[in-house]
Amino acid sequence: MNGYELCGRIKEMHASSDVSVVLVTTLSDPHDVIRGLECRADNFILKPYDADRLLRRIQFVLVNSQMRRANNRHGLGNRVQRPETLHYGGPTADLNLLLSTYEAAMQRNAELSSTRDTLRLTNLELQRLTRELEDRVLLRTSELELSNEALRQAQQALIQQERLRALGQMASGIAHRLNNAISPIRSYRIVLEREPP
Repeated sequence: MNGYELCGRIKEMHASSDVSVVLVTTLSDPHDVIRGLECRADNFILKPYDADRLLRRIQFVLVNSQMRRANNRHGLGNRVQRPETLHYGGPTADLNLLLSTYEAAMQRNAELSSTRDTLRLTNLELQRLTRELEDRVLLRTSELELSNEALRQAQQALIQQERLRALGQMASGIAHRLNNAISPIRSYRIVLEREPP
């Protein structure tokens, strides 16, 4: 059985009809309030809850229960007629349940507002971090482009140096061959210059 059924059974039994029942619920469905009224619950508390809030709610319910018993002993009990289909706990109990429901709704609203504010701040921080990351990526991209350009220029200079070195070796080889070819001619010229004609 669920909590509503348990509460209804407790309230139906004559020996336990004065027992105060606090429903611990998520109140995710609007019909939860009506179901709480129908089973004559004394109060609601929302899940998740902290111990202090639970203790304050139980103290509130106990004080109201004592006041209701005192009023009944003095003849000040509930004389308001209700429709046959509903067996609510009387105006005071109904009002207490509705007030606790309102308080629970206000608590949920405050939690949602806090969550919304936290989410807004988180989104702003995320946007800031995204912009910062984009700036870093852009900076790194620019640095990489500059590095790539410097590397390309260094590679071009290295290729040019290699070409010049190869050209120098080729020129040296040609000069050596020319020297080798001219050397005998030079030697003959020297000999011819020494001999008289």
